[in-house]
Amino acid sequence: MLNVEEGRSSVTGPSPYIHLRVKGQNGNEEYFKMKRGAQLRKLMTAYCERRSLQFDDTLKMEDGDEIDAMLHQTGGVVAAS
Repeated sequence: MLNVEEGRSSVTGPSPYIHLRVKGQNGNEEYFKMKRGAQLRKLMTAYCERRSLQFDDTLKMEDGDEIDAMLHQTGGVVAAS
């Protein structure tokens, strides 16, 4: 189950959860707390439900498209955009 995080929080020590931030095209941010082993589909579905967006299982990516993933160095939290 995914839970909304009201603000940023750092993960200290081993935890079964990971804190993620999803930034939309308009700059709005949504925060999620999810189990480390959860499928990305759960995050995508929850984000679309909150934003009243149609969840499409395909990414409609084309040859040469990129997915950016960054490692937040102060907390070891991975964020993707």
